[in-house]
Amino acid sequence: MTPAPATIDGDEMDRWDARHTWLERRQGPPVAGHDRTEHALVDVRMLGPAAATSADGGAALTGKVAVLLARLAVEDGAVLGRGRLLADVWPTGSGHPGPLRVAVNRARVVLGSQVVVTEGSGYRIGPHTSDVRRAEQQLTAARNRTRSPAARIESYQRALAQWSGPFLEGVEVGMWVHAERVRLAELRELSVDERFELLLAAGGHQRVLSELRAAALAAPTREHRVW
Repeated sequence: MTPAPATIDGDEMDRWDARHTWLERRQGPPVAGHDRTEHALVDVRMLGPAAATSADGGAALTGKVAVLLARLAVEDGAVLGRGRLLADVWPTGSGHPGPLRVAVNRARVVLGSQVVVTEGSGYRIGPHTSDVRRAEQQLTAARNRTRSPAARIESYQRALAQWSGPFLEGVEVGMWVHAERVRLAELRELSVDERFELLLAAGGHQRVLSELRAAALAAPTREHRVW
């Protein structure tokens, strides 16, 4: 596939956009049994710098393409229109659909034809998993009071291990990022507090002491950490 020019305007943009529109239409839906990536899962990383990798770890994407996949993954299968995606992922752009089409095609070439699915005038993410989904699933398990304290503590640890930084670290592309960043930061801090409480209830005072001191310094306004 021809890579996008570094700068695109005027007639060059029209030619480039037309070429990639044709490629997108030509690609069409995959034929069952002929696309080895048809059923592959993609792992979208959002709890830190944006990244997307194939299920086997053999291919990876970063940058704007990964941010695009993150934007779609946040909606978890819902269709987003082209205008919304352009505004959210390229907020300072001209609104021309070219960059979006190139990013979609790049994702499909690297991660499989069904990683981004065209529906009407928009796109949705295909079969995928994500660090956000894993964290939320582990937290659901951790809060299940019918499980043993040890199992619940393990689930909290697995959930917290999904974070390597703030949601889409280094990306500032609008209110959708800010809203998710605030929500997930609070979810992480709440999970830290709940894990500490469970450790203390289970008699793990020595284990938690040094961690609690570090956590209190990191977030001194959290009342559960300042005694």
